[in-house]
Amino acid sequence: MKTPGKRTCITGILLCIVVFLFAFLMNTWLQLLSMLLLLIFVMVLLVNIISVPFLWKKNGSHALIPIGLSLIFVLLLIPSVYLGGQARMLKFRIQKPKYEEVIALIIKGEISVSNRIERIEVPAEYNHLAYAIIGNRDTNGILTVEFLTGGGFPVKHTGFL
Repeated sequence: MKTPGKRTCITGILLCIVVFLFAFLMNTWLQLLSMLLLLIFVMVLLVNIISVPFLWKKNGSHALIPIGLSLIFVLLLIPSVYLGGQARMLKFRIQKPKYEEVIALIIKGEISVSNRIERIEVPAEYNHLAYAIIGNRDTNGILTVEFLTGGGFPVKHTGFL
């Protein structure tokens, strides 16, 4: 494979991996990295498009291969996002009993919750579930707990309620 094809494959593979990881882990650094890789990928695509007339004389229709590869990687972004989301939901289903334990501790009164929406301190064994757990109990006694599990840029939070 010639240099334009290698360049396209490397940036395309890296972009798909980072997009998958962002869909799975949802953090700001992965989002920023995916944005940077997307910019690099578009620049590589533009270089590939501009170089077609120059490479056509030498390679014929093979000069279009890097553009075809780019289109394939654009299409592969769809399953990357989908599979990352599915992995995220699988992780939730596996950890769901731990989330339910936290709720049970709150209902029992072992973890206190005020009537204002604020951060809830949980035992250390549950810290891996979310980077923040917020909640409150309203005047009617209805308990609301949010597990903030991911975020993005500029202000995007994901989690489970």
